[in-house]
Amino acid sequence: MSVTILLFGRTAEVVGQHRIERSAGAQTEVNDIVNSLRNDFPGLNSCQLIYALNETYVSGEKEVTDGDEIAIFTPVSGG
Repeated sequence: MSVTILLFGRTAEVVGQHRIERSAGAQTEVNDIVNSLRNDFPGLNSCQLIYALNETYVSGEKEVTDGDEIAIFTPVSGG
């Protein structure tokens, strides 16, 4: 199974890319994907992250399926 990871803001800066394709096994959760990225890019460990799965905000426990798109970004605030 394959998922697309979209990175925005600080996460894209740390990773050096805005888009990554990853393989995932059955019963893989968003947390599994994020933890894999944190292992590959330790700079993400200092970032608080928010996730969206197929353009809907989700918790890390949400299971992914083939072809899903996971957006990962840091919280933003404005005035």
